[in-house]
Amino acid sequence: MEGISIMIKNRNYIILILIIFVFFSCNKPKESINVCNVSGNISGFLEGKIVLYRLLDNNLLAIDSSFVIQNKFNFKNLNITEPEVYYFICGDNIALLECFLEPGDIQLNADVRAEKKLTVLGSKSQNEYSSFLENNSVYENKQKQLYQQKNTALQNADTAMLSIIDSSLLSIFDEQILFMKEYVKANKNSVIALYVTAGSLKNFIGLEELKSISSSFSKSLHQSIYFSQILQDIQIKERIEVGLQAPDFSLPDIKGKIVSLSSFQGKYVLLDFSASWQENTKIRNLYLKNIYKKYRNFDFDIFTVSMEYNKNIWFKEMRNQEIDWIQTSDMKGTNSEIFRLFGISNLPSTFLLDKKGIIIAKNLSKTDLESQLKKIFYEEN
Repeated sequence: MEGISIMIKNRNYIILILIIFVFFSCNKPKESINVCNVSGNISGFLEGKIVLYRLLDNNLLAIDSSFVIQNKFNFKNLNITEPEVYYFICGDNIALLECFLEPGDIQLNADVRAEKKLTVLGSKSQNEYSSFLENNSVYENKQKQLYQQKNTALQNADTAMLSIIDSSLLSIFDEQILFMKEYVKANKNSVIALYVTAGSLKNFIGLEELKSISSSFSKSLHQSIYFSQILQDIQIKERIEVGLQAPDFSLPDIKGKIVSLSSFQGKYVLLDFSASWQENTKIRNLYLKNIYKKYRNFDFDIFTVSMEYNKNIWFKEMRNQEIDWIQTSDMKGTNSEIFRLFGISNLPSTFLLDKKGIIIAKNLSKTDLESQLKKIFYEEN
């Protein structure tokens, strides 16, 4: 009986151990499932600080930091729930590494002397994104070559060649957008397709198409930050659709006077979002000056909202270009609330408003804007 009693006690002890083991086994994955460990080797950067960033509301938010010793670094136990793009900055902005991180062990190999020399092991999302970028580079390279030709044509004032190049650029751009649409359509369960939509494609499609694409994504992706961004973009597009009243706002002009968009009611207005530091701004402003001169006496005006950081540089640039129409800026650069209000992600962007402030067209080409204004001021009157 004593032997049986010992066996029973031992059995109960074993059962207790099993219960404890099962309990911790069931709970441990919940603690570790979101853990990401990153190790790396950076050629050309022997030692120094490396900081890990996450992009949030157009701002880089520092998540963690480590030190590079003998070209190597480690980040351990990063809490990452979903695949997302993170950024590594070495030293004093010596190099920027960008890649998708996800739960698991990830190895980075980079060279600060070669911008695109980055290999990532252990991230399926990064592998898929690299494949997408490789296919997309076909269009990027064609565009790069054409832009080089365009610069030559501009220097030579070859208007005939400029027209041919612009037509070719538009054709390649349309092909690129179609490629993105087909990629997204074929990868409804992919966070990369979600990222491509949130980061690029959403800027080149209409509201209804964006709604259709967003509703087709797998529910497993609905927790992603990129899905939330798409929903926010849908809300923005819903308030800046053609036929709707343009959201009103007020900004200081170049002399500090507060100017509101609603104060332009009674005129047709080209609401122009741009930046004085862009390479093509001078050429574009020459064209806009001609438009302004031609139609300013026909109840037409231009209202520019400029993405600026330095008021002195902005003022000097506008003075040198002799811009006559209203120029405004909140001097917040990419953090401008007005740019967010209108969902501006590409510069330049334009909205043509009627006398009541209703949006009648968006992002018209030079030819289409000329045609629209001619129709308004000559054919309708």
